[in-house]
Amino acid sequence: MAGGALGDGMSLASPPQNDRLSRRVAAAFVLIPLVLGLTWAGGWSFAIMIAGFAGLLGWEWARLCGVLNVGPVGWLLPAGLALLMFVAADNWFLPAAAGGAGLAIALLLLHTKRCGAQRAGWLALGVAAILPAGLALLWLRTEAHGGMALIFWLMLVVWVTDTGAYAVGRSIGGPLLAQRISPSKTWAGLIGGLTAAFLAGGLAAMVLTGKAFYPAATAGLIIGVASGLGDLFESYLKRTFKVKDSGGLIPGHGGVMDRLDSLLAAAPVTAVLYLAGWQWL
Repeated sequence: MAGGALGDGMSLASPPQNDRLSRRVAAAFVLIPLVLGLTWAGGWSFAIMIAGFAGLLGWEWARLCGVLNVGPVGWLLPAGLALLMFVAADNWFLPAAAGGAGLAIALLLLHTKRCGAQRAGWLALGVAAILPAGLALLWLRTEAHGGMALIFWLMLVVWVTDTGAYAVGRSIGGPLLAQRISPSKTWAGLIGGLTAAFLAGGLAAMVLTGKAFYPAATAGLIIGVASGLGDLFESYLKRTFKVKDSGGLIPGHGGVMDRLDSLLAAAPVTAVLYLAGWQWL
């Protein structure tokens, strides 16, 4: 694989399809129970998980931008994001958000001369892409009524949206959605993913809390749209840096960002809907 235009020349050999599938299944068997278990546990167990994922996402983003080799300041993004998650976990959400703004400014100031304004700008954008999702998940789990069920609902809707889009898109094909950004995504896949999000959102609410179908289904549709936009943005990011995967930390899956791109967009939207008074669960 060719190195990124702004990245550090990452390259990953593509394993045989069967081997990649077996790795994906094995990784899922480990990661899914772990994530669900820590979400159920809540408290600092959940906060440590969110901080860990934020740090890994920051590390992948900094790696894409090619700044990890410029010294300790190259690690400022992953370290700063992880630290801000711990600040927010103590119910200091506003200070954590303010700290995120400060982190973005520091990244711009420290890296513009070292790496150029374009690369420094992409690096600072990583704060805006990652921090809101972490803050939203921590707030939903600790502050929102029924926060655990809400996060389980969110995870389910995001997963069903991605799965539905992939299954329908591969089965039907047809006109491409955004060829310049992602040549594999189709309009059929978009419709399939949003339909799946609508149905999953409503049915999950009925099962989890016994609430009405349509309010939760409509919320699911909105989350499905946000999920798709997050997926498209990551495709644009990878195309910009000319890489196939954001990393190789998860066997058979690629990088952490490859698995969490949809959630990064969907989690803040969920928190905003809830703050606006739309309590569908």
